[in-house]
Formats: sequence, C-alpha cells, structure tokens
Amino acid sequence: MTPSVPHTPAPRGRRVGARVVDLVVAGWVLAVAAIEIDGRLLGGDVFAQKPLSAVTPDGTRLAVITALVLVAIEVAPTAWWGRTPGKVVLGLQCVDVDTGRPPGVVRSVFRGLLLHAWVAIPLVGWVLPAAITASTVFAPSGRGVHDRLAGTLVVDASPTGLDR
Repeated sequence: MTPSVPHTPAPRGRRVGARVVDLVVAGWVLAVAAIEIDGRLLGGDVFAQKPLSAVTPDGTRLAVITALVLVAIEVAPTAWWGRTPGKVVLGLQCVDVDTGRPPGVVRSVFRGLLLHAWVAIPLVGWVLPAAITASTVFAPSGRGVHDRLAGTLVVDASPTGLDR
C-alpha cells in the first residue's frame, strides 16, 4: 500500500538514529526501573549471579517492567503524538498512511509488538528486531516490515519536510 497522504518519507539515517536514541533511553529507564522497582520495592535480586528465566518470579517481574517501559517510551507517544524521544530529537514523526495523523492506539500497539515482542524468545529473540530494523534500511520505500504491516509511515517532521 502506498501512502495516500503526501509526506516526505524520513531519511533512513535519521530513522536509524532515532531508533538508537530510543533504545538508549529505554535502556536507561529500564535499568533504573529494574533496580528501583524490582530491586527495592518488590524485593527482587536484580544483581543476581544466577541467570534470570522468564518462568521465575524475578524473570516475570522483569518482563512486565520491560513491557511497561516500552509502552511508556514507544507505544503511547507514537499513538498520541506520533513521536518517540528519538523521533523528537531527530525531527521525525510516525503517521497513519491514510490520514497523515498520529497512528492511534491499535496501530501503535501492533507496530510496537512487531518491533519488540520477539525479544521474549530465548537466545534468538534479538534476530527478528534486527531484521525488522534492517528492512527499514534496505526497503526501497524506506518503510520497514513493521510500518507496512501496521499501516504507518515515518516522515520528516521538520518544518520544511511536512506537506511538500
């Protein structure tokens, strides 16, 4: 599906840069949340010398904390404003291809699941998010698999990039 709303697609380098900023922000927030929430408030052992498994109480709590952080940093801001911290810093916006407005809750949740849910798969969970990110870089349209399936488009939101 080609976008029906005229926008300048975001440059690939800025999209990758925005993803890196978002991952760094999410990592910092997750580290603080894991230490403060799980370690101090819930009594978890975030500095355990044994590996965490998602089937243990510590692993389950950490998985829930991770999901909440990703919703707070990626899904909610994308749904309401079309912008994550990385997109704000680099002048980008995620829009619905049909309306040109922020994608809304359903599209944002679906897009977020396509990007991040795979990491729950032990050992190989990082491969699919990396492949989806690579699909953004190598796709002729600049739309990754997650954008095509969710019906979204990341556009240049700088004052000169909108509605060209």
